[in-house]
Amino acid sequence: MNSRLKIFVIFFLFIAGTKSYAQGKLNLEALISLAVKQDFSVQLIEQELKKAQIEQRITKASILPTVSFNNWNGYYDGRYYDPLKNDFFYNPTMVGNMGLTSTWGIYNGGYRNTKLSIDRISITIQYLNLEKKKREISREVINLYSAIVLENNLINIYQKKIDLYAAETARIKELYLLEKVTAVDTSVVALTRIDAEDKQLQLKYKLELDLHQLGLLTNESLVLSDIESNPEFSFDQFNLNESKYSLYDDTTALKNSSISYKIKSLEIEKAHYSTDLQKSQFKPSVKFEAGVNTGYSSNLRHETANMNSEGKYVFFKQFESNRYNSTSLNIYIPVFDRRNKLLERQSRVGENMAKIEEAQTGRKIFIKYSLAKKELGVKYKKLKISQVQVAEINKLLVNYKERFALGRLRVNDLLMAKEKLIEGEMNYNNNYFDFYKALKNFELDYTSNLTY
Repeated sequence: MNSRLKIFVIFFLFIAGTKSYAQGKLNLEALISLAVKQDFSVQLIEQELKKAQIEQRITKASILPTVSFNNWNGYYDGRYYDPLKNDFFYNPTMVGNMGLTSTWGIYNGGYRNTKLSIDRISITIQYLNLEKKKREISREVINLYSAIVLENNLINIYQKKIDLYAAETARIKELYLLEKVTAVDTSVVALTRIDAEDKQLQLKYKLELDLHQLGLLTNESLVLSDIESNPEFSFDQFNLNESKYSLYDDTTALKNSSISYKIKSLEIEKAHYSTDLQKSQFKPSVKFEAGVNTGYSSNLRHETANMNSEGKYVFFKQFESNRYNSTSLNIYIPVFDRRNKLLERQSRVGENMAKIEEAQTGRKIFIKYSLAKKELGVKYKKLKISQVQVAEINKLLVNYKERFALGRLRVNDLLMAKEKLIEGEMNYNNNYFDFYKALKNFELDYTSNLTY
């Protein structure tokens, strides 16, 4: 009974631990991991990679000899003429032939080695495609995650504005009853509150849509409480001139690290080998064959014809006496094949196209990198400016509250300062997550391997 109780307790603790882990907040890295894990495109590329690896093994296996077994049986039924007896005889006969043959391709014009080079490149390209797809998914998750957290923050800030103007609406109504303000003043305050409520509602709809899209991407039923809502990062010491943000200022380093550029370079190499592959079809090839064969014959009408003088069947004896060996060395020398020459020319055109695409990709990744780095610097400056603005407005609001308490400031001026602070917080949050998104995408692309 005690042992059963122990097993139950261990099982309960395990389940509890699993649930507590599952209920933890999902940060950006966890969301990316979930999205990559369940994405069908990633799974398809992984299958393409396995297919390329098997193709390489098939090419390697072609160097080994092949062994085949053949068997043939025939039945002859009919009459034949015996000139010695001057008569026709009916003599159904069963005949058979079987053998074992081995073939070894000694040389095939360099086709096998060239094909192995193509297979190797294909495998590398699939690895790069897999990494590229994972980064595309990561970028999509970064954008959705940033949008969700920003929208949630803006909804809370708009709630501050709604509460502020709800209180102001009550105060204005009292003043209106005392005939100290006009109906126009009452309408302006009410419209401002309604406008804030409308914008907050639009943000809630947008948040719901983005959260649903992120759930589809990660194959999880996500609610807002599942996601880490404060992706804090230190940007005060951010310096775009640090070495990790300048790894690829050199064009050569940028090209050598770009996944897309690597793929294009490999496609040039692959096209070159494809041309060589076509050339190998027009080179001599050597094949060696060896075999052992045997056969038998059986008279179906006259059983005694299948026996020797001792009355024993000669069926199995025939296999030994009819056995023969064969060896051959086949040399194939192509003389003329117009189609092969055209295919070679077509491969050269493909090689030239791959070179043009490589140059085009090199130009594109340089422009993309240059713009991304410039954009990151501009967004950082905007973030710092909005941070200073919020700090200054906070100081101004403290001053306004002190003056209002002393009766030196009107209520409308204090209200305007509070609204300016809310607008400043909105602007800061927009710039914060705009920079956060740009920084994460830049780090994804340019602080390790690149992707285009």
